[in-house]
Amino acid sequence: MKEIKEYLKVDSSSKTGLRWIKRPCHNVYAGDEAFTSLAGLGYYKGKFNHKQYYAHRIIMFLEHGKWSDRFTNIHHKDENKLNNNLSNLEFISRSDHNRIHFNKNK
Repeated sequence: MKEIKEYLKVDSSSKTGLRWIKRPCHNVYAGDEAFTSLAGLGYYKGKFNHKQYYAHRIIMFLEHGKWSDRFTNIHHKDENKLNNNLSNLEFISRSDHNRIHFNKNK
């Protein structure tokens, strides 16, 4: 598998927070914004090595060396799913994430 770190970098000047640093396929160039498609859930998404990823998850992996999992979620502090600025993203427990998003009216 191609290493994500060889192909993508975090870049706050990109609307998605990611840029290609190496050309992954014939119609994409180094320097292009990466993961510019919008998912049905409202997040930026894209493909890498034939697998679908959300941009915010790639950003946190590139910056912190770990992925979210079934116990840990990535939270957009301002609740804007398109704001992938590093200062807006944080790892939090799944239970805390659910409490923030699903218990607002309680």
